[in-house]
Amino acid sequence: MSSQNDTDWAESSAGNLWKRSDGRILIVGSKDGKNYWVRVDEKFITKKFDSESEAQEAAEAELEERSQPEWWEC
Repeated sequence: MSSQNDTDWAESSAGNLWKRSDGRILIVGSKDGKNYWVRVDEKFITKKFDSESEAQEAAEAELEERSQPEWWEC
């Protein structure tokens, strides 16, 4: 389900990439420009990524996984 408030990836004032999708916030950032972290809503993914694009894909995959009915039933 898509929302009118969904966004494309954009850069925040802090220099992180963010995206709103289905009412959830996805954030990709890096402290050193080499290792990228991912946060979906309030949860960080523990794995680090080598590029922004890998991190963006991981954030979207995590969102998709959380959108599955089994995730909500836990």
